[in-house]
Amino acid sequence: TLDRMKEGIYLALGIAYQENDEFDKAVATLKKGTENNPQDWKLHNSLGLTYKYLGNFKESLFSYIRAQEMIVKKANHSEIRTLEDGSKTLVADLHQTYLNLKSSSSYCMVLNNIGGTYLAAGDLKSAEKAFKKYNIDGYIVPKNDDYFTEYSKINRLKIISNFSGSAGLAIILKTKNYLFTD
Repeated sequence: TLDRMKEGIYLALGIAYQENDEFDKAVATLKKGTENNPQDWKLHNSLGLTYKYLGNFKESLFSYIRAQEMIVKKANHSEIRTLEDGSKTLVADLHQTYLNLKSSSSYCMVLNNIGGTYLAAGDLKSAEKAFKKYNIDGYIVPKNDDYFTEYSKINRLKIISNFSGSAGLAIILKTKNYLFTD
């Protein structure tokens, strides 16, 4: 449909602006997209990444959390059941909702983005709190960006560990942290 095409256009254009380091245009485009389709988690997720690139971690987290809330809402497994007396009731299947989220790559991606934003901000305490809140086992932190791009302006390992070498990867777990370098 035309509306679905518009959603995709805002997202694609916002990402194109990101790739060209035109972050103000990316923010404006993605915000316009979220105004037109406030329930599209991908627009909020991309807006979060743009804010992260700008170093605006507060807005980044806000956008990622909005995306996470939308995914949870979609994964909610509930149904209306008719009782013996003829009345109707809403029954939520929390176990099925949990299974839907655990198997959702979108949900895992957004949770990783939330944790990665805390780490990029150098806020290890909040990252640890996110472990507990969202039941996350760990984060993989590449040296550069979320997409393991070889040449990137962001050196995430420098932010969290002061490592300034040419290649590396950190694994942040609930009880231990590891830094792998070349």
